[in-house]
Formats: sequence, structure tokens, C-alpha cells
Amino acid sequence: QNDETLLPELEVDVREECVKFGPIDNVKVCENHPQGVVLVKFKDRKDGLKCIEKMNGRWFGGKQIHASEDDGSIKHALIRDYDAEVSRLERFGEELEEST
Repeated sequence: QNDETLLPELEVDVREECVKFGPIDNVKVCENHPQGVVLVKFKDRKDGLKCIEKMNGRWFGGKQIHASEDDGSIKHALIRDYDAEVSRLERFGEELEEST
């Protein structure tokens, strides 16, 4: 599966699972977060708490879910995997050198 479809499909899959607990405002896949964070905001907090209770510890896509309530103090979408970023930039530099 290519990278272009992975994130949108993950968002759809997570939404389909989580909507079983109640109406959702939004789903945000933090694509650069090294731990693979997905934020789900429910219209009603009690539905979110039900989701946390049922989803925490489950397996999804070969990875175990750690579900918890987000207090908003951490901007997950801004956290990046700097080692992966450095590797990507090094590969890009090598490709540029090869093409000249």
C-alpha cells in the first residue's frame, strides 16, 4: 500500500471503529509523530471515555493501542521523528549528488 492512501484509509478505519461509541467531531492522524498518534474528538466526552475504555489495549493494524484522554497540553501534530527526518534528508542529498 502506498503512502498516499495510507493516512486517509487509517483515518477512515479509526472513524468507523470509534463512531460505534458515539458521534465524532473529528479524527486527526498526526502523520509525523513517531508513535503514530491519532486524535479522536467526540461530540460528548462520555462517549470518548467509553471509547478509551474499550479501545485501550486492543490491537489495530498490528499495533497495540494506548488510548487515553488528551488534555490538550501536548501538540501531537507538531512532534516529529527527527531521526527519520535526518535519514530522509540524507537520502535526498545523495539523490541530488547522483543526478549531477
